[in-house]
Amino acid sequence: MKMKAEKGTVFIFVLPTLIFLLLIFVYPLFFGVYLSLHSTREGLRLLSFVGLRNYATVLTSELFWWGVRNTVIYTVGTVGLTVGLGLAIAVLLNRIKSAVWLYRALLILPLGVSPVVTGMTWQMMFDPLSGIINHLLSLVGLPTSLWHTGFRTAMASVIIIESWQWIPFPLFVIYAGLQMMPQEPFEAATIDGATAFQQIRYITLPLIAPILGLATTLRFIGAFRSFDILYVVTKGGPGRATDTLILQAFMESFSYYRFEYGLVVGKTMLVVTLIVSIILVNKLTRQVGS
Repeated sequence: MKMKAEKGTVFIFVLPTLIFLLLIFVYPLFFGVYLSLHSTREGLRLLSFVGLRNYATVLTSELFWWGVRNTVIYTVGTVGLTVGLGLAIAVLLNRIKSAVWLYRALLILPLGVSPVVTGMTWQMMFDPLSGIINHLLSLVGLPTSLWHTGFRTAMASVIIIESWQWIPFPLFVIYAGLQMMPQEPFEAATIDGATAFQQIRYITLPLIAPILGLATTLRFIGAFRSFDILYVVTKGGPGRATDTLILQAFMESFSYYRFEYGLVVGKTMLVVTLIVSIILVNKLTRQVGS
């Protein structure tokens, strides 16, 4: 009886939090699904049920699949750069013995900058005519670029900006994993004459594989729904060169006022995020358990 009373007391204290979470997460989710099955052409107060017609319209649109292509390129590019460079810098940082606090403070600075400020700053630096990047390239005799204003270079530009902003996240996740690794395998490998590269390849990477998986999963979720930098720097242009799904959802909802189409794109992104995250988490769980 006492245990039941304690469970009842715990439930009473937890109930307000559960209700709050239901209101801010569950209700908008299901209301969004409800709206996606209706037409909002006559306003939100005069909804007309259309079933899956909105989904059919969006998923058969050439514009939607162009957005899928751009989203894949953007996500793969930013995740690859942030995790790859984060791993490399973390390994180097782990070998530094003096003034480590200074390097940590400098490396984490990009995370302290607002994505909007980051986008605007890099936009000025990338300006083809007055930007400092092209100026420095011209000083050393290298070819300049149109950067974010060119159809072929815009995607690479926003990937560079997003990666600069978020490299510290996987960097410090991986660095924390490196700090917790046992030193005995490295001491034995050094005695056996293993090079630094061999130690990284055969000891470091296998030991931190679960940490790499975690960093990759979290970065995928962040990059897949990245909005701020893309909107500030290119708004999907030029010529839809950087038009990703999240931008399409925003534009459909708040520029064209076709909320149902924006919701269809958003729910599609939610499903893809859940599927990929489940796959990555399951793989991570197997790595941890092995």
